[in-house]
Amino acid sequence: MPNNKNDKKHIKSLLPEIITRLNKNEKPENIIADIGLSNNEWYRVASIIYNENKKYIKPKPELEQLKKVNSILENYAFSFPRLGSIADLNELEQLLKNYTSNEEKINKLLVSTIMHPNMRALYYLNLYSLPNIGEYENPIFKFASIIESSIISFYRGNYISSYMTIIPVIEGFLLRWQGFPDIIQTKPSFEDSLKYVKNTYLRQPCPSLIGFIDSWSSTALNIMNNHLFKDTSSGKSNLDFNRHLVAHLLYDTSFSTVLNITRAFNLLDILFDIFINEKRLTSFWFDSKYGWHNTQKTDTYKIYKECLDYFLNNNTFEDYLRNSDNINDLRNYT
Repeated sequence: MPNNKNDKKHIKSLLPEIITRLNKNEKPENIIADIGLSNNEWYRVASIIYNENKKYIKPKPELEQLKKVNSILENYAFSFPRLGSIADLNELEQLLKNYTSNEEKINKLLVSTIMHPNMRALYYLNLYSLPNIGEYENPIFKFASIIESSIISFYRGNYISSYMTIIPVIEGFLLRWQGFPDIIQTKPSFEDSLKYVKNTYLRQPCPSLIGFIDSWSSTALNIMNNHLFKDTSSGKSNLDFNRHLVAHLLYDTSFSTVLNITRAFNLLDILFDIFINEKRLTSFWFDSKYGWHNTQKTDTYKIYKECLDYFLNNNTFEDYLRNSDNINDLRNYT
């Protein structure tokens, strides 16, 4: 029978070395192999390190704001975008005090931020279209052309194509992130994917931005569980943001809306942000070739902008409002 006291002492003795090596960006799997940790030992070590790291998070007003805002937005299958401004966060916090009265303003702010041509070009150029990120193979790279097809369809006003193109990418990214089909041959279930996102600390107990990744992973899990992957037999998800509805056309509803396309890109961005944090690769956010202003000089941005200009200038304003669920902030994207 194992001696729990000695076992705890052993685990505690390993922590300094493991933390030092993690902070030097050594891969957790290499550390586990070198030290000879069992799965159970690593689970305990990773949990201790992750929770200890959370204790030393420096108080940041914007982090508490983010948690507060996301705890409300996730009920509507949204998260505050990583590249949103502090001014946007402040405005959302105030608007969310009365969601019913401010719903249209909230939706306009989220859509005009998440689907801004600059935002979409920035994610595409800096992250989604790169074969490798650092020393890691990019699990979303193979879907880059599909993502761009969805983006261009959106800016052209073809919301059905845009939505039905981007939804499978979310599931495809989750599977590739888990190593399917190259590393693991059995396709992970939905429950496996949920656990994978939830247990990011097991793959990296010292992520780059632990406070933010904690909020993002919690929000992503709620959006996946209560909306996108919700069992349709237990009720509809918010505004029919549900993959089963897309895959099987279960109801005669208009699910390919501007809001739902925005939700899909928002969730994909969050999940990829978690991946970046987990790999301690946040330099790709801040030291990237294409900054917010530089992106506007790229061909990708210009194409997105031209598509949107053409769509807006060749449809009546009434048609545009009807097709976009009365969200017209994208007229002011420049």
